[in-house]
Amino acid sequence: MAVMERRGARVAFAAGQTCCGQFAYNAGHWPEAWGMAKNLLEALDTLPQPGPEAARTTVGLSGSCVAMVREEYPKLLDWAADQPGWDTSWPVRYARVAGRLLEFSQWLGRAVPAPPPPEAASPTRIALHTGCHMRRVLEAGGEAARVIETLGLTVAIPEDEDQCCGFGGTYAMTEPKISTALADAKLAALQATGAEALVSCDWGCLLHLGGRLSRRGAAWPVLHLAELVDLGDRGDLSPARLAQVGQFVREDP
Repeated sequence: MAVMERRGARVAFAAGQTCCGQFAYNAGHWPEAWGMAKNLLEALDTLPQPGPEAARTTVGLSGSCVAMVREEYPKLLDWAADQPGWDTSWPVRYARVAGRLLEFSQWLGRAVPAPPPPEAASPTRIALHTGCHMRRVLEAGGEAARVIETLGLTVAIPEDEDQCCGFGGTYAMTEPKISTALADAKLAALQATGAEALVSCDWGCLLHLGGRLSRRGAAWPVLHLAELVDLGDRGDLSPARLAQVGQFVREDP
């Protein structure tokens, strides 16, 4: 929230929101996915938001979640319309929510720049991973690179930038060996850039890659774009601070 407030936004949070339902949806459990979708739509649609209606924006911190709402919810709505107990208000509510929904880097690209940090950023090379939903569904990613560059940082793009990190939602659980191999290949390409940290706009990718690094006992900072921007706003982008904020800790079951 602090990053958004520094750019002049008045922020409200819908405490009742939960998962967007993508996992259940991709696994074919549409009734469960629709239940989660309804909860999310209700939470976002009924949230009292500051400012005039025309200026309201809903910001999502994970590209895959935003892609789910924008591109897959219409299919769920079509399916739900044939189920018992259908409420014709849902398409209207969906249109209100989807019409003002932006992924975080997209919002940052349109926002008023924050005041300059107290100190200039130290020269740092950041590896950017653009998740599959960001790249192929939202057709975004360039915004994140531009935001990183405004912090005085160098963006490093891996050679296999269009390859999946191996998370794939339920795929990481149903095909763990292939998923792990993909993660290792992606990490090798990202680290080959010589970057001091890894940044992405998708929490699923970050958890997958950060978790794999942790399992391997490798110390390499993994941050969401929001965390990186927050450090940049504070003028606190030293490698030591990146390592502190971007640390993933292994937790054995």
